Amino acid sequence: MSLHTQYWDSGVFVAYFNDETGRADTIETLLNDGIEGKLTVVTSAFACVEVLKLKDHAHLSKEHEQMITDFFQYPFIKIVDAT
Repeated sequence: MSLHTQYWDSGVFVAYFNDETGRADTIETLLNDGIEGKLTVVTSAFACVEVLKLKDHAHLSKEHEQMITDFFQYPFIKIVDAT
């Protein structure tokens, strides 16, 4: 069971995938917490779509799209409908 839950908007995922200085390392640490069962990440279905349109990237290759889609399959990432 996770020790804590955090809501992440698309900006957190974009920062990680864009390897933003000062943010990506912290996010990676939190992702490791998720893998170890210490964290549950809650995000909206909209965030998944927004992440596929990464800031500063014109168009993603099919491989990158699949990598991001697979990423959201981690069991500690819970996707909720935005209402």
